[in-house]
Amino acid sequence: MNKNQSIYIFSQNIRSGKTSRLMQWLKYKKNIGGFLTPDVEGMRMLFDISKQKMHPFQVAETYAGPVVSIGRFRFAIATFNIGKDIIANALPDLEWFIIDEAGKLEIEQGEGFEPEVLRIIKCFQSGAMNGNLLLVVRDTLLAKAIEKYDLQGCVILNNDLLL
Repeated sequence: MNKNQSIYIFSQNIRSGKTSRLMQWLKYKKNIGGFLTPDVEGMRMLFDISKQKMHPFQVAETYAGPVVSIGRFRFAIATFNIGKDIIANALPDLEWFIIDEAGKLEIEQGEGFEPEVLRIIKCFQSGAMNGNLLLVVRDTLLAKAIEKYDLQGCVILNNDLLL
């Protein structure tokens, strides 16, 4: 049996509409958990799918709390912690669990939403989690993500979004 048969990676290039497509797809699904990171009025947010709640993620220079800078972007560490909590508290019987996204921080530096991304992948690989895991990964990091997380044989989605 392929340990990665319930793991999907949605991979396209940067700013190609991955999150927007997932937001549309969610409208027709139930029993979904995880989070998306949509842009709202030019700023990245973290959207808790189960609670249907937005959290500020990308912050301005004037933000006083601790941040992580990625290129020209600044993200609130507190919101990374919210994302980690969403992953850590994932229910085992969800139809889909979505992580948007595993990016440079997670894949190349072991930061961001780590170590929770690795932990939940291992739970799906071992069968401890039912349903399906959907990771969003930009195309330039796809090979590194497959190697880092031992995802050979998972389903790669790049143009057709889901079933």
